[in-house]
Amino acid sequence: MRRLITAAITATLLLLTGCGASEVEKQEACLDAIRARAEGDRAKPKACEEISDDDYNTLIIGEVIENTDLSDLLTPTSTP
Repeated sequence: MRRLITAAITATLLLLTGCGASEVEKQEACLDAIRARAEGDRAKPKACEEISDDDYNTLIIGEVIENTDLSDLLTPTSTP
């Protein structure tokens, strides 16, 4: 599920910004840095300085959804 959300966020950012591979690589590096920072650390990692605030916020929101099990809300379920 984590890969699906990461892929969806990256694809969305790519479509919204019309960026090339280098921009996607910057976003992936930023996401890796966000995941690697200490728990409770709210500082923007250095790897994220080159992406826009909107892109950074989108990555943060994706991580919050993933880490708080809100991803279950995004998974369709059948109703009895």
